[in-house]
Amino acid sequence: MSDGGKLAQSLESLCATAAQLNKSSESMNAIFRSVEKALNEANIGLEVWVSDEEMAVGYARYLHEWRLVIDRAGGVEEGTDEAHGGQGADQYCPLHQATRKERIAAFQQLPRLLVALNEAAQHMLGTIQEAKSVIAWE
Repeated sequence: MSDGGKLAQSLESLCATAAQLNKSSESMNAIFRSVEKALNEANIGLEVWVSDEEMAVGYARYLHEWRLVIDRAGGVEEGTDEAHGGQGADQYCPLHQATRKERIAAFQQLPRLLVALNEAAQHMLGTIQEAKSVIAWE
């Protein structure tokens, strides 16, 4: 096979792989949109983060809206906004604006984030219930 033939074959293979990658990425993005919509409809209102060596993924307020976001600094403590430092929107990147590589890394952390959000909500609920019992309300 000539060099031109090898080049054409390599390009054809690359284009086929890119088409598959784009389709998978759009599917992943649809999941992010669905999760973000469900969290917003639940009106949980808690900032929570999970992280790995590369970055942190969280659910936080970004420009007056609750969004799935990343913090490229990574290595932050997991937990609520207090553990994260409560930094402002300038520190965050909405997931839909992140690079494909960042979105894929965030996708791997999404199950952990949902578990952490549920745990934070349960903790807050317990705190409220305990406080109500102390002041004998209801």
